[in-house]
Amino acid sequence: MGLRYNRIEAIYEGETMPHSHYSGEEIDRRGDELYERSLRTQVEIEDNIGKIMQQLAQVEQIRAQMQRDQAEIEALGARTDVRLAQMQIQLSQLRQAR
Repeated sequence: MGLRYNRIEAIYEGETMPHSHYSGEEIDRRGDELYERSLRTQVEIEDNIGKIMQQLAQVEQIRAQMQRDQAEIEALGARTDVRLAQMQIQLSQLRQAR
């Protein structure tokens, strides 16, 4: 392999990964060209598009459920905070009664 490798920082994880000497723009351009020339007709078929739409719908359902769960957790936390405050008041009142 005659390619020269550098190490660049990955966008999301902050990790490094091997990378050829091509710029990011050149890699994007070559990837788009390869996709158009060789892959598009194999990937973008009716069956795959249906599967992708199903998966997108599932992702949306999961996202909505996560939002509901998060709201429930926040509500539970707020109730817990109120209960702790009530217990602190009661404890303070017990101490004063002694």
